Amino acid sequence: MEHNSQTTAAVLVSTVCRGSEPDPVAEYRTRFCERTRLAREAAGFSRKQMAQILGLSRHVYTKNEERSPLSHMITGAFLNATNVTYEWLSQGVGRGPACSPHGNQRTH
Repeated sequence: MEHNSQTTAAVLVSTVCRGSEPDPVAEYRTRFCERTRLAREAAGFSRKQMAQILGLSRHVYTKNEERSPLSHMITGAFLNATNVTYEWLSQGVGRGPACSPHGNQRTH
């Protein structure tokens, strides 16, 4: 799975702060946020459009893709809009986006 520089930096900072072992919580958050972005992109929504669907400001939604996983109060609406399962969003297993932003078939 590709990492953007921001998510990679978050994992590296977490690793440096904890010593030689990565922080599993930081790693989980990074992956969750990355899959949030991938699902939105594959569904064809801009950040602004997804924010409107979820009833959020674009600024708040952007935080959900960059550092703070989606609130449980809006996760259901996000799953419906992007047609991915909670298992995929949270763990990377199960039904992911129908097509990745790079034109590949389903990502699991």
